[in-house]
Amino acid sequence: MVQVAQYESDLSDEVVEENNDLNQNKKVKKKKRSKHWVKEATFDNAEEAEESVENIWSKQYTNYTDHGRRVYYRCNKAKLRGPQCSASIHLLYHADSDQVTVYKTEGEHDHHDEKVRGIDENVKKCIEELYNDGIMKSKQIIRALQTRKMKMPTLIQIKNYLVQYKKKKYGLHK
Repeated sequence: MVQVAQYESDLSDEVVEENNDLNQNKKVKKKKRSKHWVKEATFDNAEEAEESVENIWSKQYTNYTDHGRRVYYRCNKAKLRGPQCSASIHLLYHADSDQVTVYKTEGEHDHHDEKVRGIDENVKKCIEELYNDGIMKSKQIIRALQTRKMKMPTLIQIKNYLVQYKKKKYGLHK
């Protein structure tokens, strides 16, 4: 056996402590919550079980256990690269039979619905009324919406909607 001399750093203890303080300001990992699984249903074959998995679930990962293969699904409503919804399901394909058991988490869906795209329907009706009353310029429409304290679409959204509305009102011209 070969003995090696004790390694001594060139840095003093004070410098090492300062560096540790700097490193602590990096990403703070969230505490991982354990999921509590509740048995939802048991199917006689894989096709029935997979049909029961609706379009709101997408395959996340698979584990192979003594009981069989477990396929885990995540909620599709949450973006893949963002914070995930706590609701999830998994299918247990039993190793000793053709049965498949569906398990769900106790947690409810907690994803945030995406903000509504486009212009609100009430604002669209107001824009149409303004246009029919002779206010046809987008900047004038913005001022009128501001005085009515309505949710403000962007200038480009108003211009695009006016083009769409004119096509609907007057039809396409060639």
